[in-house]
Amino acid sequence: ECEGAYFCVLSNPQNLGAFLGHMIQTPRDSPFYRVLSCRPVQILMVANGNAPIHSRLWCVYEAYCARIMGIPTAVTGDLSKFATDVRASREADSAIRKAVKAKQLQELIDKAAEDAASDFDIIAAGIYDTRRRKALERARPKTEAAMSRMRKALDVRKA
Repeated sequence: ECEGAYFCVLSNPQNLGAFLGHMIQTPRDSPFYRVLSCRPVQILMVANGNAPIHSRLWCVYEAYCARIMGIPTAVTGDLSKFATDVRASREADSAIRKAVKAKQLQELIDKAAEDAASDFDIIAAGIYDTRRRKALERARPKTEAAMSRMRKALDVRKA
């Protein structure tokens, strides 16, 4: 039934923090999210001896996304590496919610900054256009007077 597997630990450069940070800057554009979007049959999270699995925010976020998408998730490995404390589970859930909210706020701030830049361009163009129209209005009497003098001079030459 299984045709393939995705191992985030092998796919994401865990030891290149800056590069990994760039890869996952927008979580929904990250490699794991793209895999989840393909609706895998199941997610298997494997605990290791380095850190409790629920202490790794990214792992918790992956599990959270899988849960929201309705993808079954199983956890395996050394039971001593799981966060079995109810308080720890609540703290992990709270941390995920805060991280998601912070990212959403950052996206809203970025959008507002883009809108502000666009609005500035529109306002600047409006100011320029208003100044141009006023300059034309100020120049119009002088231009008309000069044209009138030129017509009179031409009429005098013709006569």
